[in-house]
Amino acid sequence: MRNILIALIIITFTQISFAQKKLDITDNNYKFSISLPDGWLKPKIEETNKKDVISYTFDHKKDSTVQILILAFKMESVKDLDNFIYVLEKDATLNIPPKSGDYTSFNNGDYDGKVALYKDLQFTELIYYYRTKYTESKENYAYMLRFISTNYNTKVEKQFKEIAENFKILN
Repeated sequence: MRNILIALIIITFTQISFAQKKLDITDNNYKFSISLPDGWLKPKIEETNKKDVISYTFDHKKDSTVQILILAFKMESVKDLDNFIYVLEKDATLNIPPKSGDYTSFNNGDYDGKVALYKDLQFTELIYYYRTKYTESKENYAYMLRFISTNYNTKVEKQFKEIAENFKILN
């Protein structure tokens, strides 16, 4: 009986120790934060020498079919959102597949953005574009939150959208 009780205690503590652990990222220099659910690895971070662009690349430790990329840009004025999207879509180094459908726009006061789905034979990507609108400030930001999958389905889409809801632009 004592051995059974000890085994139950060990199992309980093991389950607690494997409870979901979020990965919280806050970048005060580029004014954003994001919270990722359990399973995402710490990002690979690269920044330009001019300290005006930073990228975060996240891989999933158990699912190699998904990846997240965040690009954040510092600017002195409000960036034209459509021009920002056009430049990123045409950037050959990003290799974004063709857009599938229309953009969906959103507005949240100090920032706005668009989201679209992109597809080719290998990848399906859900990409969110954001830009701040601080007209009285010399500091504005633009972001690309890019979700990439080689096995896109409703479960993956739901996970990507939940993560996107946790992307916050800081004041």
